[in-house]
Amino acid sequence: MAEKYNIACIGAGRLASHLLPALQRAGQNIVTVVSRSISSARILADLSGSGFSNDISSIDPGLDILFLTVPDHALPGVLEQVSWFRGIVVHTSGSFYIGDSDGLNFQHGCFYPLQSFTINRSLNFDTIPVFVEGSSETVASVLINLAQLISGRVYSLNSENRAILHLAAVFANNFTNHLLTISEEILERS
Repeated sequence: MAEKYNIACIGAGRLASHLLPALQRAGQNIVTVVSRSISSARILADLSGSGFSNDISSIDPGLDILFLTVPDHALPGVLEQVSWFRGIVVHTSGSFYIGDSDGLNFQHGCFYPLQSFTINRSLNFDTIPVFVEGSSETVASVLINLAQLISGRVYSLNSENRAILHLAAVFANNFTNHLLTISEEILERS
C-alpha cells in the first residue's frame, strides 16, 4: 500500500486542475488549494475534495508536501513566502533550476509532468511522463513514489537536463501550433 501524504497546493491553473484530482484519485489527501483568485481555488477544491483559500498563510506548515503550480516568474517570490513550511516544497517548472533555491531552509524538489495542460480537457495522467528531482535522496524518493501513483512513466532528471528537455518540448509544441495556424490562414485565403 502506498504512503498517504497530506498535500497543499499554491496555484489553481491548468496543471493543478489535472494534478490534484489525479493525486486525490490515487488516495492522497489534498488538504487545501490556495490561489490569488478565490473562485479558482474553490473550483479546484471541489475537484480535489479539499479546502481552499486565497491566503498563503492559511496553509498548515506541518503538511507533508506543498506543490507550487505557479508561473516560473512567480516562483522566487512564492518560495520566500513559504519559508516557514516544514514539509517538502515542490515546484512543477521545466525551467526553474533547483540550484536557484539554494539557501532555502526546507526540503524541496521538482515534479515536472511533460505535457501541455488545458482546463476541462480530459486526459490520462498515467501516460504523461513525470520528471522528478529532489534536494536530497529522501525527497527524490518521496517524489518518485508519489509520481508512480499517477503515472507509469516516471524518471529522475536533474535541473540542467530538465531545462533542455523543457526547451525542446516548448519548441516542438509551439512550432507545430504555429505551422497549424499558418496552414489555416492558407486555407482561409483560398
